[in-house]
Amino acid sequence: MPCVTVPASRVLTNLIHQLPRALVSVPTASRLRPGLGTVDRDRCPNRLRSLINQCWDAIPERRPAASEVVKVLKLVKQQVG
Repeated sequence: MPCVTVPASRVLTNLIHQLPRALVSVPTASRLRPGLGTVDRDRCPNRLRSLINQCWDAIPERRPAASEVVKVLKLVKQQVG
């Protein structure tokens, strides 16, 4: 049987469409974000914590560009690993 390759974006889109609308739209419309308070600081470096908070900014224009996210993730990877 041949292997079929499906783009990850298609898989994610299909999964999102299967979720109840309330799970996706209510937190987004209410600007709710998961808290990082329970995540141990040893497991989530300050630089990564800061990046996550920037990505969760309620104003999309203030969120970092994808290139900045990649840059910070590479720095975090060097720091921890």
